[in-house]
Amino acid sequence: MDQGKFYWNDWGAVGHALGDVGLEWSREVTHPNIQSTGPEPAFAKQGQYILFGFSPENPEQGGHFHAYNRAGEELWVSEAPSDGKHNFPIDATISGDIAVVGARQKGGQLDGEQDPLVWGIDVDTGEELWAKSRDEHEMLKLGYVGSHDGDIYLGWGGGTKVLNKTDGTVIDSKDSWSITYAAWGGSTGHVHGETLFACAPQGVHAYPIGTNGLEWSYSDTGWPDAPLAVDNSLVVAAADEGDIYALERESGEERWTTSITGAVRAIDTSASHVWVGDRETGLTGYDRSTGEIVHRSTQPLDGEDIAVASDELVIGGDTVTGYSINF
Repeated sequence: MDQGKFYWNDWGAVGHALGDVGLEWSREVTHPNIQSTGPEPAFAKQGQYILFGFSPENPEQGGHFHAYNRAGEELWVSEAPSDGKHNFPIDATISGDIAVVGARQKGGQLDGEQDPLVWGIDVDTGEELWAKSRDEHEMLKLGYVGSHDGDIYLGWGGGTKVLNKTDGTVIDSKDSWSITYAAWGGSTGHVHGETLFACAPQGVHAYPIGTNGLEWSYSDTGWPDAPLAVDNSLVVAAADEGDIYALERESGEERWTTSITGAVRAIDTSASHVWVGDRETGLTGYDRSTGEIVHRSTQPLDGEDIAVASDELVIGGDTVTGYSINF
């Protein structure tokens, strides 16, 4: 989602809609020698560039990233090696004229250890500029790729590495900055302002990456179910298949907590509410100040994503559907 514009990927397709208009364009996604492409949470946008990650149905083929402009024209495709180790596009970011993407093995470990790969791409041409493997960035199971002030941040359960975007060299290590991949998909890392917010096992953390960055920890949340939602006053996390935590952005203090039936798959916020999509109940809206339930759907979402822009809410699924928020 970006300023009232919604972007999504599905099996072999990408799309774009405006909150008050509906579908603007959709495109079929194809790749040579790959018969089926599955959508992954790896996604990035900046300026005119939109970047989507897809995984192959054949696990021996490589994960691949497709870049589009805002008009829906495909600009280039970049693919990880077809070696069985890099079939899962884990995350992506765009910083200036360089896109940085990461891939690792989907599912379980490979011989007890993952072999993540991160590479930099000229965002105009799709040319690969550099690539770094596990041995070079010392990360066992990559879970986050982000950027701030021209630097690249790679996160995993054992810490965070800061890379030079032009050549991929490590310029700093933050061993205490653990970032966990959510149980139901998607990195929990989220840069907002001068702070990197993230979940680590059993907690939510604020890591100060800029001079005005925040630093706090909220412990004992359990393993995260879904990526964080962060705005100017709230950080919302979900863990342990149904527990929801609304925390003050500036301090990490608890505003309210609640539980829902079914593992949470998506969270977003609007001016007055926190919206949660889970596998059992469906869509639930909470008053962002008190945690009181103000809306609950009657149709399960089966874990599909949600996104909010202004007074419009979009729900993904077999059919992507937009709703007006009338609260």
